[in-house]
Amino acid sequence: MPRELKPIRNAIEVLDPVSGDVLTFYHRLPTPREHVLYRAEQLEREGSDIIQAVFETRLKYGLAILTGVKAGDLTVEGAPLSADPAAPGYRADWRDLLAEAVPEIVTAIAFRVFEGAKVLRSYEDKPAAPLKAEKGLTGQVVEEVQAPLAAGSGAA
Repeated sequence: MPRELKPIRNAIEVLDPVSGDVLTFYHRLPTPREHVLYRAEQLEREGSDIIQAVFETRLKYGLAILTGVKAGDLTVEGAPLSADPAAPGYRADWRDLLAEAVPEIVTAIAFRVFEGAKVLRSYEDKPAAPLKAEKGLTGQVVEEVQAPLAAGSGAA
């Protein structure tokens, strides 16, 4: 499917770890300036110290690009939440509610939109090395680590 460069609305589905439901959020594409600021604000300098502000930056820019949520996916005190001023359940503070109640979802959306591109082929048109999302910090594949643990615990 081709990518529309001037979409009316972008949708992203997120698996909510609390409800177990798939929630749909709507967002706009970030501007080039927002891309630059997003990267720049992830590290802050205080004197000679460099402080990571990754979570705060993802939350800030995630909220900036969000334009709404699918009707009925979120509720406040049992009533559906809407970001559409013409819809029932509209709350002018909907972004504040998201920042307070589901910051992990907002930051995941920011990560996906701002940092989610993956290069699959090199400039020589050779297949890139397979992506190994299952590798941990040590570089070991998760299955390699879990097998000895399972054997030692008596699990099959």
